[in-house]
Amino acid sequence: MRPVLVLAALWLGASAAWPGELLFRSDLEDESEACWAQPPQAGCHGWTGIHGMVPSSERPRSGEQALKVSFERNEDVGSATREIEARHVVVGFHDFYARGFDFAAGMKILRLSAFDAASQRNAFDIVLESRASAPDSNYCGLTDTTYLSIAYNGGPVDWGIIDAPFVFRRGRWYAIRTEVRLNQPGQSDGLVRVWVNGQKLIERTGMNLVGTLPNPINRIGFGGWYSNSAAGRNPCPDPASPSIHFVDDVFIRRR
Repeated sequence: MRPVLVLAALWLGASAAWPGELLFRSDLEDESEACWAQPPQAGCHGWTGIHGMVPSSERPRSGEQALKVSFERNEDVGSATREIEARHVVVGFHDFYARGFDFAAGMKILRLSAFDAASQRNAFDIVLESRASAPDSNYCGLTDTTYLSIAYNGGPVDWGIIDAPFVFRRGRWYAIRTEVRLNQPGQSDGLVRVWVNGQKLIERTGMNLVGTLPNPINRIGFGGWYSNSAAGRNPCPDPASPSIHFVDDVFIRRR
């Protein structure tokens, strides 16, 4: 079996190992750079909300393509969204940060949201972030990560942020798995869990994540949102140099 086929088989096995109904899975081989660069209104192969990400053969994990984004300024967005409907999901993807990647004070790498069409706002928004920590919020020069966090980013209940010490190393792939179960309306039976390379880093149960809202998660965003101002305290909010991020081999399961 060729190395590419071996990697694909390993990825398929890893995604299938998680229980629940498979809602989406892709190794990005069928995506068109032309479509992603100028996506039609309906999106590309079911991908919507495309900002700054394109399929690239530069650094695939499996097959011949991965999604690529280059962050060049503070608040640059490189992401793409899948629309689903579920209250309990496991989301998997692989992340890669190129040499010279300047990590941000906070960079969203996964978003689980309930978009409300009537108000054109998210009823709630849960984000997974890589975060840096530096004295006096000075992130000038090349910055490393310090934490992986899952956090409240909007909704009826501000449940805060859950941190785990973690350092992403440049030049290697990481397998990231995130499980979120929304609480039943008015109950405290929600949960969040995060694994990296099979190691559970975050787990909290008995959570009130969305109050009395009955809304399911209906949008899952992959990629990144480079936020480096540290509430205006960072004198160097832009990355020290263009910072390249890749995403490959994604799946979503409903549990």
